[in-house]
Amino acid sequence: MNRKHFYEPPKIEAIELENELFFCTSVSPNPGGSNEKDYDPDEDIDGGEYEFE
Repeated sequence: MNRKHFYEPPKIEAIELENELFFCTSVSPNPGGSNEKDYDPDEDIDGGEYEFE
């Protein structure tokens, strides 16, 4: 039995998103080039949060 298949067009839903730009960096401490008194290269340093516009 040959049955006819009806064409079903693709269904598309467009979702608008806000464009986000991220500024990422990695910093490696250099203990030999540091002028910080009591510098500890293993110490965790919190650089805070920055917001760029």
